Amino acid sequence: MQSGRKYCDRCVGGKDGHEFAMARAPFPYARDCVKRLVWKLKYYNSPYCAKLMAEPMAELLRSLGWNADVIAYVPMHPKKLAKRRYNQSKLLAGHLSDLTGIPVIDALIKTTYAKQSAASLGREDRRKLLDNTFAPSGDESLKGKTVLLVDDVFTTGATADECAKALKAGKAKAVYVLTYATSIGDKTVTYEPDDEKGIRRLMRMRGS
Repeated sequence: MQSGRKYCDRCVGGKDGHEFAMARAPFPYARDCVKRLVWKLKYYNSPYCAKLMAEPMAELLRSLGWNADVIAYVPMHPKKLAKRRYNQSKLLAGHLSDLTGIPVIDALIKTTYAKQSAASLGREDRRKLLDNTFAPSGDESLKGKTVLLVDDVFTTGATADECAKALKAGKAKAVYVLTYATSIGDKTVTYEPDDEKGIRRLMRMRGS
């Protein structure tokens, strides 16, 4: 059974002003094989990786007891989506839905396009870059629902916060965050699954 990342206090219940209730991930991003799989999905036109990544996410979700009503994903601006050709978060959400039976809704839109990537920024700079960049889509099925927000990597919580804020503006009851990996930097990561060999084997089979 996967217990997932043991987050610091600021990430487990709004103790540092977070908009989401809790965040979890099955793997630490610092693990080389995990990072490579994320990069393949995100930057190397390898959408098949999303299915591999969704499986441990689903296993972890089953152990958490969050009872989400719907799954939402972090949206991409249309300009960025045109360049990448697919939204990795939407792919993860779709596969997670297939594995859990929880429906995916298009709950969010990204309203602004930023040429600068948030990937290399610190927490406060990320917050400034992402401030008010997401909005509820107007989907009526969001109202009163507990939402599982899905993304590939949890770094500082800035993206999750902005998305959760928009989901709440759309009348969501509560927001929980599930990602494939987490990157907190100075915090110790703990996890139970010993699948590094399996991930490496799968990546070799795919020609990575």
